[in-house]
Amino acid sequence: MKLYVRPAVSGPTEIGKRGRIDFRELSNIVNVTKGLVLAEKIPHTQGTPGKNVLGQEIPAKSGKDRSLKGGKGVALSEDGLRIVAMLDGKFVMEADRPGVYDEHFVNSDVDLSVGNVVFGGRLLTVGGEVMPGFHLKCRGDIELGKGINSSSVMAGGNLRIHGGVIGPHAVLRAKGDIYVDFMENDCDVEALGNFYLGDFAVQCRARVGGSIKSTGKGAIIGGRYLVTGSVYLKELGSEAEVATEIQVGVQPALLKRKHQLDEELPILSEKVNESIKNISSLEKMKKEQGKAFSAALQERLTQFKAELPGLTQKVESMSNEAKELQEAVDQMVNESIFVYGTLYPGVIVRIGNLMRQTTTEEERAVIYFDQEAQQIMIRKMTPEEAAEEPKKI
Repeated sequence: MKLYVRPAVSGPTEIGKRGRIDFRELSNIVNVTKGLVLAEKIPHTQGTPGKNVLGQEIPAKSGKDRSLKGGKGVALSEDGLRIVAMLDGKFVMEADRPGVYDEHFVNSDVDLSVGNVVFGGRLLTVGGEVMPGFHLKCRGDIELGKGINSSSVMAGGNLRIHGGVIGPHAVLRAKGDIYVDFMENDCDVEALGNFYLGDFAVQCRARVGGSIKSTGKGAIIGGRYLVTGSVYLKELGSEAEVATEIQVGVQPALLKRKHQLDEELPILSEKVNESIKNISSLEKMKKEQGKAFSAALQERLTQFKAELPGLTQKVESMSNEAKELQEAVDQMVNESIFVYGTLYPGVIVRIGNLMRQTTTEEERAVIYFDQEAQQIMIRKMTPEEAAEEPKKI
């Protein structure tokens, strides 16, 4: 049997031209994709006759025909000559049989004994904590038995953390939903789905493609949150009026592009104005100097004239895009913020293109955009809305 994939050999990886060693990169998982050929059968032969030291002929022994055998997650090709992966996951050799598993388990903390984990399968489960400076990545879902401390975790599916997230370098990313018991100290969160908060989030940042939903005490204190959907919390802000900013009804990617255009457009417009001034100045000099106008200045004039149409077209294109994005932001006013407990003063709320800062303490409040008044308003919850209070899950 000829293997096309080498089994994992755990050990630190050499990085860089100077032979530096990264003891967090242990290469303890070999990821493969569905359809990959893992091994191939080497056909038996009839053998070749030989001679001993006395010159006597030694008859050949025919090789034995052995069938390929695979473990879990693989299949034989129709001709029986190749073993093929049937799913995305990690490659293993068990009893000399190639196999592929779409689940990976780490029963301990993620530290130097485990190293960084990059898994291409369906589910990555960690029993302990992710220690500072380490990272987890999984193409599918990730489930952590404890929290993470100044580390990064990225999931291609859902991310569920049975514990807290602490530290200025803590980063959570998921293409699905994120579940967290609590988080604090400048954590950075991005979920394309919903964000489920258990107890509290203190001075953190989040970009959420769905909604924010409380699953426990559900308090947000400080930080900045951009949410495409609505927000359902028990408490928002604090008695100390800690600066808390929350925006609903806007897509994070759209808002990011709008901010990018707002920064780049003035710079590019100034560059166009500068180019026009340079052309005007050089044209005036050329007219005054006549034949004395140098070749170097003529070259600069030609260059400015060649660049100007492209710059002007780019400014026009970016201006149109910025206008369309602004119109899209203005229309995103149908989402609301539901606070089932206390809404504190000092909370900055943005809906669409409008902003309002809360000045009084409210109980069981709804922050919404009033279409008729074209303002962000605060009202008491209806009994029906209060009955929809999120429950612990």
